[in-house]
Amino acid sequence: MSGVPYTFASATSSIPLSELDTNFATPVTIGTTSVALGNTVTTLANVALANVTISSVASGIPNNFLANSSVTIGNTSVALGNTVTSLGNVTLTNVTIQGGTSNVSTNSIVNGTSNVSIASANGAVTMVTNGNTAVTIDTSQNVGVGVTPSAWVSTQKAIQIGASGSINGGTNTSQVLVSSNRYYNGTNDIYINTNYAAAYQQLNGVHSWYTAASGTAGNAITFTQAMTLSNSSYLQTGSGYNPGGSYHALTANNSGTFAIFAGSSYSSGATNNFSAAIANADTTGANTASASVLYLQKNGGTGRSLNAAGTVNQSGADYAEYMTKAGDFIINKGDVCGIDVNGKLTNVFANAISFVVKSTNPGLVGGDTWGSHLTAPTKPTEPTRKDESDEQWATIEANYQTELTQYNTALSSFNADVETARALVDRIAFSGQVPVNVTGASAGQYIVPVAKQDGSIGGEAVSESAMTLQQYMQSVGKVISVVNNLTTIIVKVA
Repeated sequence: MSGVPYTFASATSSIPLSELDTNFATPVTIGTTSVALGNTVTTLANVALANVTISSVASGIPNNFLANSSVTIGNTSVALGNTVTSLGNVTLTNVTIQGGTSNVSTNSIVNGTSNVSIASANGAVTMVTNGNTAVTIDTSQNVGVGVTPSAWVSTQKAIQIGASGSINGGTNTSQVLVSSNRYYNGTNDIYINTNYAAAYQQLNGVHSWYTAASGTAGNAITFTQAMTLSNSSYLQTGSGYNPGGSYHALTANNSGTFAIFAGSSYSSGATNNFSAAIANADTTGANTASASVLYLQKNGGTGRSLNAAGTVNQSGADYAEYMTKAGDFIINKGDVCGIDVNGKLTNVFANAISFVVKSTNPGLVGGDTWGSHLTAPTKPTEPTRKDESDEQWATIEANYQTELTQYNTALSSFNADVETARALVDRIAFSGQVPVNVTGASAGQYIVPVAKQDGSIGGEAVSESAMTLQQYMQSVGKVISVVNNLTTIIVKVA
């Protein structure tokens, strides 16, 4: 049958292989495996299968039968069939982390060599514990612990704690506030709840404490500056705070009882300087313009400034009073001078109806009202920054500088007026011991006024035995000592 095609139109039964010629005995090669008709093979080698579906296998396919037996997630390789408990360098988006049967601990997130970020594209970030919102970070980066943050101005960043507590800071690099029942909306401090409010601020090294009366939630707060510790370590309480003052102050309020203890001096004007001052709520009148260590204002009802149960000691040796001069002339300490018919001091002998001596070292001085008609300008209060924006603060600072310039101009004028008024008065001794500018005297003599050649007033020593009644009546005192040519008398008002 060589050369004749093998054509089988139909067959009614199987054709045994023995009935076929040798051409049918040639095996078929699949890949590198030879398969003869009628034989069975279980392994095919070097065969590529395309679009193959494996419906079932009698046993597992070994990993080494696969071209890729592992996958890489981030920088972690995971072999098929293996288990890993950590993955590195993986970014997860829109992920919900649930604690399952235990809490998610901080060591569950490891940052490796880069930061760990929790991002919310369009809304707040919340953290939930035990079914309750524990922490909320709003879109302005304010944090609420157990509460949703209030509507703080965007220039402030705050941590709001519970029902009313907060800590906030703004664009100022030296400012932080700790507050109760307060937030700042960019225009006003606002009550969070209907209750009292308080605040503590650190700004530019100054510590300030503020209080406010109870108010309604949502309304603006009016704070009172209750206490301030300056960056020079001066403590001031009450509403009369002066940020430029180098003194300690304890005050109830502007019109109430207060005591000021100065480290250097307090000044309400250039010459009104003292180390301590005490006043009470019903004080009347004003202190004079003279500089002093201590000011005691008087009670409005009794007029008293001081009640002393014991002795009041002083270093001065005489009691003096301020008297107005009749002209522009100088009276030196210890000079004999006169009083004219108008009750004013004169240095003209012919105009004098009585004679006195100028005090040298008074212990008490009366009539110190010569500057009471002058009013010292009020120094503007230096502003302290709280939550203002840079633009708002620049305006406040500019206004303060304008007011400060006006104050300094007024202060210069006031100081000039004080010196003009001071030149019109002098302190005259009315009792006690006082030096007198008379030479050649001896103890026991009297100092009698005399007219000098130019008509001014001088003095001479006259013994008691040689005195006339007129001389005694005009004498200004009796000599008690002469030491190193310094004559001291017991004052006798003529």
